[in-house]
Amino acid sequence: GDMLGFMFTYVSSVVTRPASLALITTIFGENLNSAIGTDSIYSKVYALSGLLILSVINAISTSSSAAMQRILTVIKALSLLALTFLVAIPRSPTPGTPSLNFSNTSSNIGDWGTSFMNGLWAYDGWNQLSYATAEMKDPAEIKRAILIGMPVCMVLYVLANLAYMKVLAAETIKDTDSIAIDYLSVTLGDDHIGGVIGSVVVAISTFGAGNGMVFSASRLVWSGAKRGFLPPCLGGLSSKQTPLRSIACQSVMAAILIAFFDFSSLVVYFGTPTYLFYLLNVLGIVILRRRDEAEGIPTPPGHYRVPIPLPIVFTAFSSILIISPIFTMPVPTMASITAVLLGIPFYILVTRAKCAFAGEWVTKHLIPSPSAVENHGGSEMLNLDDTEDEVTLASTLGDAMQA
Repeated sequence: GDMLGFMFTYVSSVVTRPASLALITTIFGENLNSAIGTDSIYSKVYALSGLLILSVINAISTSSSAAMQRILTVIKALSLLALTFLVAIPRSPTPGTPSLNFSNTSSNIGDWGTSFMNGLWAYDGWNQLSYATAEMKDPAEIKRAILIGMPVCMVLYVLANLAYMKVLAAETIKDTDSIAIDYLSVTLGDDHIGGVIGSVVVAISTFGAGNGMVFSASRLVWSGAKRGFLPPCLGGLSSKQTPLRSIACQSVMAAILIAFFDFSSLVVYFGTPTYLFYLLNVLGIVILRRRDEAEGIPTPPGHYRVPIPLPIVFTAFSSILIISPIFTMPVPTMASITAVLLGIPFYILVTRAKCAFAGEWVTKHLIPSPSAVENHGGSEMLNLDDTEDEVTLASTLGDAMQA
């Protein structure tokens, strides 16, 4: 009902989107640090600096973030193609075992859940598209973005992985922390040059993904504020018609997470509430199916009917992903759960205690410039420049390449 809708907006705005942005910029900082060759302590400095730059670019105008996204997307696509063609470079045979094996695999179910969460995070990103549809001149362009973005990303990454498997030993693939860097080191015949180029490529890729994340996450906060779920001051627009306050809010929360959590902890902090809502969403299929069957409601013609075993298996799998990190990484898991539970009293405050953020007293004292939250022309859409479709298409390609 309304409470779950509110909780999703709250959790996405306060927990999952800032965590995902922190994850991406953390990877950016670590790889930039590796390319420069400075002490590891500077990784967080580079991550925070990258976050600041992305926030400023998105705050300046949508056209500036769209232009940067297009450039970075082209660079990422060309980089992946270049990785594939490096297979043709003559080199000495790489020693190693001919096939992977599962020796020394952990039997701890908690470790399995954490490892699955790390892998599945790489596939999260396509749902960012929906956050931009409200401000597109032609929402039908979302179809073009998906039809172009998904096949391009699939082809590029299949080719890249075939190249990795052609060049690298099986044991190297199994044990590596950065397969692209190891691959470049082997194909170029120089560990230092390969490491620097690989780190730069990954840093560029994550910088582009971070740009798309800032764009989409700030729109979610802006929308929540317009509907009274979040402080209405976050629904204000700058003179450039960008959601400046929403961008600042997301960036501050992401910066706090970068400062206090490492990469593995951020994955768990992000994954626990994410799969909780995935579970609730899919569980709804089971509940609605049973209700429709009990009331004799037929499936409408032309509608796809999900086989009931699929949501049941997904629900069980998601339950494992949610529970297992409690035993392997309790600190980030409990921090995430606590942040989610805080949404319940927040919901009561907003909807039942008559202290909603859209109330007159709070509006008067929390919003410095009420005119910034005007309903421009009677529309609930952001009045941005003429690049909405382009930034969405570019962000699609960029977000998909965040892995």
